Amino acid sequence: MPAMKTPAKKIVLPTELHVPDSGWPKQATWLVIGAPKTGKTKFAASWPRTFILNFELRGTRYIEDAFCEDVDSLAELRGWFGTLKAAYDAGERPYDTIAIDTIDVVKDLVYAGVLDDMGISEMGEAKKRGDDWLRGREGVLNILRQFSQLPVNLLIIAHSKPVVIGERTVGTTVDLPGSLARYVMGSVENILNCTVTVGRYQVCPQRHSAAIDAGSRLPALNLIQACPTSYKDLRAAFDKEAAKEAI
Repeated sequence: MPAMKTPAKKIVLPTELHVPDSGWPKQATWLVIGAPKTGKTKFAASWPRTFILNFELRGTRYIEDAFCEDVDSLAELRGWFGTLKAAYDAGERPYDTIAIDTIDVVKDLVYAGVLDDMGISEMGEAKKRGDDWLRGREGVLNILRQFSQLPVNLLIIAHSKPVVIGERTVGTTVDLPGSLARYVMGSVENILNCTVTVGRYQVCPQRHSAAIDAGSRLPALNLIQACPTSYKDLRAAFDKEAAKEAI
């Protein structure tokens, strides 16, 4: 094993306990998952001053009270990031919320680029085993890392799939392949699951289970069972549980 290099930053042992953040975050990453047509995009539009970067065909056609732009390529997405970063770096705050809708399509575009760069027709055909999957995973994660730098609440919208153990469905998870799903869930701070039950749209924090390996880092958010699919209702439920914790 090679010797570890001495870091340039001076390392000082902490002498005080960490003081956690409290209240609703102004900057955080949120993975919003759900089956098709469960209100994910409408939910994103209900957040304060939302800018939706839409990859889905006519995905924002009936959306109101949000800023929306269709994105057709990774080059265009990178262009939007550069423009947004320049605005925030200049002290502007054009939006409080940015939504990428959906990460599924972003993944497809990243994978298509990997196939083209490596001269292969399908993922899994790389000469060095796993190299194509690794490049694809890092390509997606790098996009999320970039956008998470912006001082906003970043909503990453994704489709879900059932988690089945044996013959029993035990929950839902993000519909992304293999390790990419785990890395995406692990990289975000909060996961919200949009569902429809007997015609009622609702959102609830994703729960831990034997088959799901990511959840919310906001303690009060984990106490919410479910609420209607809107920012207003989610925030009200959060504030109620946070007030209980403060007592």
